[in-house]
Formats: sequence, C-alpha cells, structure tokens
Amino acid sequence: MSALMDKLGVKQRMPISAEKHNALIDEIRRRTPLEGPRTASAAPYPHPWRTRVVADESGQPGKWKVSMVAGFVNDVEASVAYLKTGDPRGWTMPDDYPASRIVGDVCERSWRESGESAPFIQLDTALDFVAVTDAARPQAFRTAEAWEKDLFVASVYLYARPRGIFMARTLPSRYRTWAGKMPARTPSSMLATRELAKIYVLRGSDPADQQAFVKQEEFWDLFAAGVEPVKLLPDYKPIGGSFGGIGLGFADAALGTFNFFGDFITDQVNAALAQIGWQTNSVEFWTV
Repeated sequence: MSALMDKLGVKQRMPISAEKHNALIDEIRRRTPLEGPRTASAAPYPHPWRTRVVADESGQPGKWKVSMVAGFVNDVEASVAYLKTGDPRGWTMPDDYPASRIVGDVCERSWRESGESAPFIQLDTALDFVAVTDAARPQAFRTAEAWEKDLFVASVYLYARPRGIFMARTLPSRYRTWAGKMPARTPSSMLATRELAKIYVLRGSDPADQQAFVKQEEFWDLFAAGVEPVKLLPDYKPIGGSFGGIGLGFADAALGTFNFFGDFITDQVNAALAQIGWQTNSVEFWTV
C-alpha cells in the first residue's frame, strides 16, 4: 500500500485531491481479486446430458429433432446410432470415419460432432410418444390452457448393456443414447437404462398446434461400476488356508498329511464364491 501511495504522490494524514483519491481507489480495485458469478459474456458450462428439442425443418407437424451435450460414463463416451448408408436423417458416413466407431451397418456417432451434419435423434409425436393421463399430468401442465390440449411424453435415456452378440443378434453399443418410448423394465434389465430427460408435447385440435418441452432428469456425468453381491456382504471373507501351524508339534505332524487336501478344498470354495459373484454382478449407477 505504501508503495502505491508513493507512486501516486499521496502521504498519510494529508489532504489529497479528488483526482488522486479516485486514482488510488481505481488502482486498489484493479489489484483486488474478485469472486462471484461469471459475466454474461462468459460461455455457460455445457452440462452433460443437457437435452434440447426443436421442430424439424421439414414443416411436418409433430416431427422433432433431439440433440444433447455429450456425457461420459467411466471415461466412455455415450454415442448416438446412425446407419452407415441410407440413414433417414440425411447423413452420409465420411470415407475417413474412425473404424472403432463402426459396428456392422451402424456408426456410433459422438455428440461432440458439430456443424450442419451434427447428430440428432428424430422423434414423431404419433409414433414415439405415449399419452399422459389427466391424473398423471405434472403440475406445470395443469394450467387452464394446458388442460385444453392433450399431453404426450417420450424419454431420452442411456442404454448400458455392453456390445456383443447374443443368439445371433447384435446388441447395441454400450452407453448409447436413445429417445422414444421407455422400454419395459424387466428384472433382468432394471439397471440397463438410465432416464436422462423427459420430452413433453402439448397438442391441440389443430395438427400444427404442438409445443415441446424438456424436463431434465440428469445434469452430470454418471459413474458406473461392476458390483459383486457376495463382496457386498459385510462378513464376507475368503476361507483361511492351511490347517497346520497350530502350535503343537505332534498335531502339526499328524495333520501335515491333510494340509494339501485342506488347501485344495479351500481354494475350490473360494473360487466357487468368486464365480457366483461374477455370474450375478451387474452395473450400478450413481450421479456424481
């Protein structure tokens, strides 16, 4: 502070002019770090999974384009599926498209691709949405104007099954994003999907009278990990090894013959427990 006052020609306990006083305040303000929200000119943080819906440029009522900010699970990027050739969204795969993103006739496109050919998911109110009963209407759609229109809903969700072939059918890529009617949740697939957003459409008597709204369900990247139920048990421990070494020499000698068989059985039991855990493990999701 004293160096700053000397620089401006100001001394303690002496009158100073308004010009020097303002210069001193401006310099102090310039040197003082400020904390707070970013200015309006700063770009907002691109929250992963953020979903956006706009009407399709075709002009056909009830056609929608869904886009999303890229999200990741355990450093694996969620993708959106496109056909290599003949995709109805008018996209043509470039000749230099990464081979790692091609599975059969499907391209796993990244939500980070930009430009005029940026990926999107196409939805049709008549095909991909289900009607919402009046009793199930969210509060936001209980206004007088909304009651006069029918309400429909579709889901944007993450599919978590790994890529592979089962009974000659190719399974989807792991962490692929989809949109449309939420799949039925059977016990075997309870953890196979994660809802990222809901898309509501209000439709009036005129086919052109349609509005789409997004309710975001997920704002952050997801964390996924394999869980072995056996290891979730608080008292689970592998069975101990040898029967020898109990401190009595004659007992050690008498039991020494059985050590090999005891260790063999112990290894088999531990292997069986591990196998049970591996066969029943699943993917658990948490937001972070």
